[in-house]
Amino acid sequence: MAQSDRTTTDPVTLARGQRTRLSQLGMTDPELASATVEFHVLATSGRRAPFEFSLAGLDDGGGLRSGDFFASTGVARPSGAFAGACTLVQEGNGARIRVSMAALPEGVQRLVIGVAATGKQDLSALASLRTSLVIRSSISELRASLSLAEDALRELVGRRAVVTLELYRSKGEWRVAALGDGFQGGREALFEHYRLSGPAPALIPDRRAAKPAVLVTALDATITLDAGQRLGLPVVRAGSPRGIERIVITVEQRRKQRAAPAGRILWPFEREPTVASPATALRLGALVLTGEHLTAIQALGSRFGAKDTHPFATLETADGGAETLVLHAPEKLTLAAITLHAEGDGGEFDDFDVTVVVSLEGDSGPRSGELRLPLRERDPALPYCVAFTLDARPGGVDLTATERYFRGPRAADAEYGFGFRWTT
Repeated sequence: MAQSDRTTTDPVTLARGQRTRLSQLGMTDPELASATVEFHVLATSGRRAPFEFSLAGLDDGGGLRSGDFFASTGVARPSGAFAGACTLVQEGNGARIRVSMAALPEGVQRLVIGVAATGKQDLSALASLRTSLVIRSSISELRASLSLAEDALRELVGRRAVVTLELYRSKGEWRVAALGDGFQGGREALFEHYRLSGPAPALIPDRRAAKPAVLVTALDATITLDAGQRLGLPVVRAGSPRGIERIVITVEQRRKQRAAPAGRILWPFEREPTVASPATALRLGALVLTGEHLTAIQALGSRFGAKDTHPFATLETADGGAETLVLHAPEKLTLAAITLHAEGDGGEFDDFDVTVVVSLEGDSGPRSGELRLPLRERDPALPYCVAFTLDARPGGVDLTATERYFRGPRAADAEYGFGFRWTT
């Protein structure tokens, strides 16, 4: 049967605590046996993805037989048949998990989605938590979702892990349960809840954790930054060939290739990624503190800011819409946050492939190298990104790649402590 002939039922919104047979939602057990199951978890917060997402394959008694039946964005990939049956990919502040039911080991009778806070965080940072379920067979397609309401999120304050959705077999029938149960511990509490047999899976080092600053002495190379990476940039005002007098920031952004709707082939011009137009581009900006002076730099006309007085920064827009932010006196900075803003109906961060490019200039002209920060943790629900920060230190500035997402500049200000006075 062609994909366009598949019967799709109306999406089902699950209530917390609800348990329902899949047959009542239009999916029979024989269909499920050869179906593809996809979970999509999205946890939005004012902080940048402080969570890890997991899928546990449990036996009929709710037990986790070994670490090889646990897939997570925070642990090493398991081995064995369970790993071969499922694919887990982190996407921004969420994850997409796909399971081939035909390849699932026979002993797995429950599939449970978990979310755990990382580091010293708890789940109080959650602004929303949504888990979607899509089951596709050769005959039909089922869609269901659970979004935890505000009262349920309040119950998670002080908790460090939560199970959201469970697909399980009971009395010979497959069912779905909307949970939302929280636990005091993090990932370890999930292992205890699942009654893990044997050692816990090996952890993946958190590449987003802040790293010690590495002093840049050679300014003629291209360096690609990871989130959490810090570089120390020397600043010399007297025209020294070793120092930096200006920091120039631009953004490379291209719209992602669009997928063809079912049953239609894209035209050639639709298949090619295109440079974002000025009307749809992500907008460049900055929050700047120099001494006791605060300024929010954003696109207002073709030019904004000042070169020789506070904020010692300018934002210029070319005729084609490309924006260039120049920090003219980085030695005068106390703190700066370089930002991107997805405005209006122009698109979300997830619609673009984005790289923030930092060029370094001295009195003798531009350096041949540059710093590049690809945005890899895009959150489609939050329209404001702090790509990196600049902090003053004796003899230079430290550049820290952050890529953290917020609801707007006010939330970013609260996180970084600039101290703006907001009127709305």
